Amino acid sequence: MPACASAWGWTWKACARGISADPRIGTRFIRPGAGYGGSCLPKDVRALARMAHSAGFDPVLLSAVEHRNDQQKSRLYEMVSSELGDDLRGKTVAVWGLAFKPGTDDMREAPSITLVESLLKAGALVRAYDPEATETARRAMPQDPQAEGTLRFMTEQYEAVEGADALVLVTEWPQFRAPDFCTPAHADALPGGDRRPQPVPAGRSARDGVPLPERGPAVSGSPAVAGMAVADMAVADRAGTDMAA
Repeated sequence: MPACASAWGWTWKACARGISADPRIGTRFIRPGAGYGGSCLPKDVRALARMAHSAGFDPVLLSAVEHRNDQQKSRLYEMVSSELGDDLRGKTVAVWGLAFKPGTDDMREAPSITLVESLLKAGALVRAYDPEATETARRAMPQDPQAEGTLRFMTEQYEAVEGADALVLVTEWPQFRAPDFCTPAHADALPGGDRRPQPVPAGRSARDGVPLPERGPAVSGSPAVAGMAVADMAVADRAGTDMAA
């Protein structure tokens, strides 16, 4: 639905209000994201589909869910490449959040793996940060880029962003909800620095309405581009764009 909302020129927030008005749906699980992962849901969806096939039934809906989830995991990279180009050699992309969800270090089928692999394939340098999943991410992510230094895992979230051309929010950890780029010690870490504004796409609608300095990063499209909630930074706030919170 966020992808449809973007194509129609709607904000995801407006679309979510309409969908959640149905009490059978509600608001709790209606936030857009970068795709599901983990050890349970992907396995269960595939198991149900196999059971249906074995009974001679075509599980159209389950197959569509799995297909759409695979597509969704690629959308963040597509958003970055649409802004920075398909050839990302010489570009540095910061990634906040690696685990498939906050509150865990589980990297099984995490959307961040698809994103990072795509960025590396396009030639980007990737600096990644997660408050809990760094060690499991080291094992889950490609090993050669780590040895070559094109994929680095940072110990501090603002260190990951310093000098980067773009910042991508993948996992909605609480500390990513209101990044403190207004503090002088962190302001220099804004993506693009003084060079030029750059996109800050987000796989999760985790941003709170915290204004950033005037030279902060621009927003790539609306808050619901291609099914993703794009982080509403100062540029979007000044333009009157609704928050996808």
